[in-house]
Amino acid sequence: GRGGGGGGGSGGSGGGLPRHNIWSFGGWDHERCSELPPRLDDVAADHPLLLFLSSPSAKDPAWEQRHPGKQVVLALAPTRFEYWAEWRDGRIHKRGEAYDRLKRALTERMTEEVLRLLPQLRGRVEYCDLGTPLSSNFYLGTRHGEAYGLAHTPARFAQPWLTPRTPLPGLYLAGQDVATDGVTGGVISGFMAAGAVDKTVFVAEAATLLAAGVTALAT
Repeated sequence: GRGGGGGGGSGGSGGGLPRHNIWSFGGWDHERCSELPPRLDDVAADHPLLLFLSSPSAKDPAWEQRHPGKQVVLALAPTRFEYWAEWRDGRIHKRGEAYDRLKRALTERMTEEVLRLLPQLRGRVEYCDLGTPLSSNFYLGTRHGEAYGLAHTPARFAQPWLTPRTPLPGLYLAGQDVATDGVTGGVISGFMAAGAVDKTVFVAEAATLLAAGVTALAT
């Protein structure tokens, strides 16, 4: 599941929100907290909430100038497509009251957990929305809501064809599935694809990559 919320900010860069990401497991047994049962009798009440929180606005030094007094928080929670499969054939915004009721209930639970972790936002949330695997299917063209691409397994990384260069002349691959998931994986794959087209790219950008690595270590 995915939830996004916006609220007023105050004081300092990022409105008091952290620039770092937050993982909330709900306990020290991370394996147990990461488990998603094959089925749940009551998805709204029993869905595990392993949350990842990030504030893109807090990381953007120009955000306050462009959107004064506003901040954005993104909350991600792993889920199973099976929990939502019964509505897979419905149209977006027309999946029925049961689906909407489930989304509202999970939105309330996720929002409350976000407010527990970021109490400075309590009473200041102006807008909140939640997406499901079915939302990903509609907007991203996926089949089971797999927003982060191919399964992250050893077999996936061992595929000999999953490289920037292809057997077809002039066709190169880029994107998170070529490297690893997420924004960083997408950026790395673009660099790999550019290098496959022109090997001098690696030399030309070596200083930039070194500087980025030093900056990352320093922070």
